[in-house]
Amino acid sequence: MTYDSTTTVAEIVADRPARSRFFERLGIDYCCGGKRPIGELCAERGLDAQSVLDALSAFEHAAGSSNVATDLRALTAEELSDHIVARHHTYLRRELPRLLAISTKVIEAHGDREPRLGPLNGELTALTRALERHLDREESSLFSHLAPNSRSAHSLLPVIAALEEEHREAGEALRRIRSLTDGYAAPEWACNTYRALYDGLRELEADLHEHIHEENNLLFPRILQEIR
Repeated sequence: MTYDSTTTVAEIVADRPARSRFFERLGIDYCCGGKRPIGELCAERGLDAQSVLDALSAFEHAAGSSNVATDLRALTAEELSDHIVARHHTYLRRELPRLLAISTKVIEAHGDREPRLGPLNGELTALTRALERHLDREESSLFSHLAPNSRSAHSLLPVIAALEEEHREAGEALRRIRSLTDGYAAPEWACNTYRALYDGLRELEADLHEHIHEENNLLFPRILQEIR
């Protein structure tokens, strides 16, 4: 498929989910801001859209990702929600408590030397609590109502709008965490536990970006399409 500056980043990633890695490296938002044209997003970062698209082609050729694609758009809303729960919800329920525990150990050992570890722990704690509530709300108020004729699209509109707002707030929290960690760059003197925390936070950001993209740009539109 041929893309130009008017194509949205969400469309580009939806065609091949592996492209999310490319946009992560450039710091281009493909989840919450993914419905905006790539030309607009590139301009904000001082990038030339065509150069970025050419670099994407080179990235895919080097990675051999052109033949590795799971077309989530072919799934029904129920199938897609099952995929999201199995892959992303399960990951978050396991990883968030683990990262909080590591963060507490790092503060105890290095809090005096790096004062930003306290605010970082606060951000991670708040994000964990918000996401735990968010996952429960998604599964009980939306995902469990995707069977045909279970609820009307009209009744689900406010639920989806609230979930999208929570996605936006999670994205803002991730940006604050990235800032507090200097882009997840641990200081030279950091111990292995310190480095493990930053590596885990980097993976959390990548997974959550993919998670939000799959819901905002694939699942939610599919739900409104299927449920009348």
